[in-house]
Amino acid sequence: MQAFGTSGPIATWRATAEKLRRLILDQSWDEEAQCLSEATTAAIAERLSAGDGLHYRYLHDHSPDGLPGAEGAFVLCSFWLVDNLILHSHMGRAEELNASLCARANPVGLLPEQIDPATGAFMGNFPQAFSHIGIIASGVNLVRVKAGMTA
Repeated sequence: MQAFGTSGPIATWRATAEKLRRLILDQSWDEEAQCLSEATTAAIAERLSAGDGLHYRYLHDHSPDGLPGAEGAFVLCSFWLVDNLILHSHMGRAEELNASLCARANPVGLLPEQIDPATGAFMGNFPQAFSHIGIIASGVNLVRVKAGMTA
């Protein structure tokens, strides 16, 4: 705040910022995974990968939801990764992932809630609004960045 010439309880803000920094590092660092737990793009993409560009919304073995049946890869999560790659200026990877996800739509362009990563079979709700929100949002973000606009 001093750099902007404004006043306020700067010492208090700095102390609070340091407490937050320590809290995050002390309580969020996962030594085994070597990342801030469930917080960094690379760690999330790797840890939640179902393979072939698909991602789970959580690790079923570590966080069972109590619902019967198998959980597939959650399509919207993969589109979120597209958006995150765009925001980190990894356009090639974002475009590649987006194209692979779009290619999974059925012949009339509809997507399911989940996809079985082993077989590619559609699972869960079909058609799924969340998946279609993802495909639209990621497409818009790609076009905006290519046009020189912000995502």
